Order: sequence, then C-alpha cells, then structure tokens
Amino acid sequence: MVRFDTITGTISAMHEKGGGDTMRYLGFVAIKTVSRAEFQQMLTNAAYKSYDYLKEIIMPIALLVGGASIIMILIGSLLHSSTSRKAGTLGLLITFATVLLFFALPALLGVLQTIGNEFTK
Repeated sequence: MVRFDTITGTISAMHEKGGGDTMRYLGFVAIKTVSRAEFQQMLTNAAYKSYDYLKEIIMPIALLVGGASIIMILIGSLLHSSTSRKAGTLGLLITFATVLLFFALPALLGVLQTIGNEFTK
C-alpha cells in the first residue's frame, strides 16, 4: 500500500510485514529518509574514501612544490635575493604543514567519529 501526502510531499509505503518506509520527492529524485547513525556512517565513509583518493596525489604534488621551493631558496642565495629566499622558505613551510596535516587527518577523523558516536547514542 502506497500513500502520497500532497502537503509534505511524502510517500509512505507499507510493506507486507507491517514495516513502513518514508521517502521524500524533490523534483524527480526520491530522497530516502535516513537516521542520524546512517548519516554519520555515510559521512565517515565518504571522508575515508576522499582520504584514500588524496593519498595517491598528495605526495607527488608535495614533492614538486617542495623541490621548486628548494630551487627558489638556492637561486635566492646565489643571487642575494632575500625575496626569493623568503618565498622559497614560505613554500617549503606551507608544503611541510600541508603534508603534516594530511597525515594527521585519520586521527582527526577518528576524533570526529567518536564525537559523532556519542551524539547518536
């Protein structure tokens, strides 16, 4: 049995075993209602998949930027250009901080997941 509420745009489907499933329609797309625990699990899975994807490309980019920064420091030292040395040093520091933050990301996600688990109890 399917019932459509025109005011809220909600479709309620009663299964043979007596359970109900509620879906909202936004245009032509059905959006399933999820609980907090399901939402938290989906968000955590998306974060870990994003981390796995970024893991493949972050180190080559960091090596490229770090190498360019070292070259800028060397050129600035040879040409006595303090601006080039400062730019190279800043690039090296930003690269180091980015890689450090990236490798600390699983620990930060674990803390956020623990906090999320406390709120879904």
